[in-house]
Formats: sequence, C-alpha cells, structure tokens
Amino acid sequence: MTFESKDNSEAILAKLKGNEVKALTAIGQTAVELTVDTMMKKNGRPIYLTGDIMRSISFNVEPGRSAIKIGSNLDYAVWVHNGTRYMVGRPFLKDAILDNIKCSPHT
Repeated sequence: MTFESKDNSEAILAKLKGNEVKALTAIGQTAVELTVDTMMKKNGRPIYLTGDIMRSISFNVEPGRSAIKIGSNLDYAVWVHNGTRYMVGRPFLKDAILDNIKCSPHT
C-alpha cells in the first residue's frame, strides 16, 4: 500500500492570514463604533461642535503585527482627548476601550 502526501501549508497560511485581516477589520469597525458612541454619550454631553472629530475616527489594520491602530487624523483631536491647561480632557478613545473591555473569567 502506498500513500501520497501533498504539502498544503502555503494554502493554510494564506487562509489564516485572510482570516486575521477579517478579524482585525471587525475589531477596528467595532472600536470606531464604540468610540463614536462614547463621544455622543459620555460625561453627560456629546463631544462635538462640528462633528469633525467623530467623522475622523478611523482605523488601520496591521496584519503583520496582528494589531489595529485607531484614532483621528485631526491635529486638535489630541487636545480634546488629553485636555490643555485651559480645558479638561475628554478621553473618548481611552474611555471607549476601558468602558467596553470584557474580562475573561480566566483572568
């Protein structure tokens, strides 16, 4: 009796990579939604005057690092988030993440 084997490792790795990108994209989309929701509801009043910061919240997938980056490309968003000596910060990104972390029962 003879057996033949075929190396499918390349196809498997390609499929895993595709699934990684899909999963990271889903996480990024959810993070954007949670951030915008936090901006609308946190601290008793929305964080917007024109809505520019909310519309600028986006994410980038970094599949090689199994990571996403979420944030705003507006220069002044950091000042709204962290505050200044004249204004208290409204940490919408930090709050969106920390308020929505679901701890595993194994941690």
